[in-house]
Amino acid sequence: MKRFILLVLVVGLLFGEAGAKSAQDPTKDLLKAGTKAPDFTLPLLSGDKATLSTVVKKNKVTLLNFWATWCPPCIEELPRLNKLAAKFGKKGFGVIATNVGGTREDVARFWAKNKLTLRSAYNGDLVSAKYHINVIPCNYLIGKNGKIIAAMIGYQEKEILAALKKAGIKE
Repeated sequence: MKRFILLVLVVGLLFGEAGAKSAQDPTKDLLKAGTKAPDFTLPLLSGDKATLSTVVKKNKVTLLNFWATWCPPCIEELPRLNKLAAKFGKKGFGVIATNVGGTREDVARFWAKNKLTLRSAYNGDLVSAKYHINVIPCNYLIGKNGKIIAAMIGYQEKEILAALKKAGIKE
């Protein structure tokens, strides 16, 4: 019996340590650069639908953003993404802001309140699972070839601008 209890404690400590390491690095499980971005189709606030592969083909770089209405860092990040999309949209940069955990009505209210013009998708919970999202906001930069350029937690303007420059999108 003592051996069993000791074994349970050791296994628990091992799994607890592994879980703590995973919690320390939220990017650990994200899809890696060079991986083909999983395709999906989601409804947009506009009433249309967005299919990632179609959007990607139209842009030099597409930023796939996962966010929620209750997430303070998301609320801070979205206006910045909105400005980037306005600045670089005609040069080949596109954004799909994908809501997780909210209804169409939640997203529409949030969009109106914050005067956002980004392409906004909702019902993104299943898509977020395909992209291994454990923390939001989370962003994937995707190239014209449909492959992931970078995955990042939160707004990382320097990395986004570097990817845009590398793709030939300049200020």
